[in-house]
Amino acid sequence: METVTVNELTPNDLPWRIEWDPCRCKLCGSCVAACTFQAIQVGVEARSYTYAQGAVPTPVEGERYAVPVIQQTTTVQNHCVGCGICEKTCPNRAIRPQRNVDSRWEIFAREGGSPIKRGGRANLNADDRTFDKIVVGRISQMTDPSLDAERHTFDILAPFGRILPADKMPLSVSKDGKLNLDKALPPVRWIYPLIFGDMSIGALSPRAWEALCLAAACLNEKYNLPVRMCSGEGGMPLRLLKSKYLKYMILQIASGHFGWNRIVKAMPEMQEDPAGILIKIGQGAKPGDGGLLMAAKVAPHIQAIRGVPKSDLLSPPNHQGLYSIEESVQKMFLSMNAAFKFRVPVGIKTSATASSVSIYNNLLRDPYHIVGGYFIDGLYGGTGAANEVSLDHTGHPIVSKIRDCYLA
Repeated sequence: METVTVNELTPNDLPWRIEWDPCRCKLCGSCVAACTFQAIQVGVEARSYTYAQGAVPTPVEGERYAVPVIQQTTTVQNHCVGCGICEKTCPNRAIRPQRNVDSRWEIFAREGGSPIKRGGRANLNADDRTFDKIVVGRISQMTDPSLDAERHTFDILAPFGRILPADKMPLSVSKDGKLNLDKALPPVRWIYPLIFGDMSIGALSPRAWEALCLAAACLNEKYNLPVRMCSGEGGMPLRLLKSKYLKYMILQIASGHFGWNRIVKAMPEMQEDPAGILIKIGQGAKPGDGGLLMAAKVAPHIQAIRGVPKSDLLSPPNHQGLYSIEESVQKMFLSMNAAFKFRVPVGIKTSATASSVSIYNNLLRDPYHIVGGYFIDGLYGGTGAANEVSLDHTGHPIVSKIRDCYLA
């Protein structure tokens, strides 16, 4: 009798199972070639059949043969994440991923005492995201009696930059009665209050990241929609830093300062000023965790942009040398403003947490009038990599904190 072998992992242990229909599959290999996680592979399985002849059934083992199959890879490193690219590339719809609700994944993924790390967004309450349900109708349809759209229009715009109240404006009246502006006003950009999320080049693939840049430029240039995109903390390609479309990009600086050596060196060659500078203190997907880009994502072009070797890239949970909002206002805001000669608004971004209102109050009372805005990143924000417990169980919904800050 042959020795019974025990598999270390089975498809039932993984969070996603691959359902494959051999009757529909023509073994073209499209799904295997398209899977970037190498979660499926072409394999061979042994088959045999048994038959019986005569009046008294006497089972006889028949011929053994092998058949080609599509197998799911059962390793922690190459498990299926449910992206569905195999289903999208299959011409006969013979394969698809299926969520395995009763998996034993959490037991195996935490072997060695390390928490589960992944990218994306939270898996909890996926059907209950507020922003996905917002519908903005024409205001002309909300009046009684209704008015036509040409007669009654409105825009949703928010100022990115400091707007001074009338009593704080640096104005004076000359002897001949003319109103003079004694010094330059803080820079202001009127933009939509929702921006493309701060996804760094590295957390996203280069093609996906550049597609978002093209979308932001197209919305502004072709449709005159003041949509802005934030670069994330991974720096920016030189060709974009030197292009005229930089004015639609918000440059982010985080605790890791990745990519800023290249940005500073490119300043003399910039055709346009960026839309703004965003100082990242916290991220909604992982409040208090800092940043993480796993070594597997640090491709050669990421190494060049960030100026780092191929390794896990960690951003500290806090900015080194800054221990309060007041300090960040005095140091980082002033330095970022001075870097662009006070032509670019500078804002701050934190996670939506219990301290959001306190931070907002401190920024609002900035005595230097240089704080350009306060960005809040909610519980369902995305990330390139984080501990799964942070993604699913930390943070606050963004709508609740926007309301609290508005009423503060």
